[in-house]
Amino acid sequence: MLYTPNKNGAQHYCGPFSVATITGESFEAIYKRFRSYRSRHGRAIRDRVGKLIPIRGTWTREVLGVLDRLGYRHVRMEFKDHKRPTLGQVCDDLKYMTDPILLNVTGHFIVLKHGWLCDTYTGEPIEWQKYRRLKIKVLQVLVIKKKKGANRDEPVSALSSGTMHPL
Repeated sequence: MLYTPNKNGAQHYCGPFSVATITGESFEAIYKRFRSYRSRHGRAIRDRVGKLIPIRGTWTREVLGVLDRLGYRHVRMEFKDHKRPTLGQVCDDLKYMTDPILLNVTGHFIVLKHGWLCDTYTGEPIEWQKYRRLKIKVLQVLVIKKKKGANRDEPVSALSSGTMHPL
């Protein structure tokens, strides 16, 4: 199930939004995790006057770090023949997977699960075929799983049309 984040009228960026969509955590808790991650890795979390810096422009490693702290792990999938497929091709290949999939598409995060897609543009899960930007190229595909003591290199099930394979 993809969660529909409660935005409370505020604008949220794709990194925190994708974490909220996967975990169901509140934005307040997620922003706290991002600030904690950034603080541990030497990034400033306050400006010169002491005000908290908004969480914008998150890196993949930050999103994965926050998910890790929230009890999730990831399995990275590679593209066959090193060709970057479109979002539509990836959604078609992975529409039956039961785990949420974090997609990095040219600097933007989208979450896919069971044929439903959610990001900051949609605001809530929609059927992947209704998404307007299906021709954009996918840079990374990360299958997100709840931690159960397994390692990150666990193989992912075979895919239908074969444009991708597990790393």
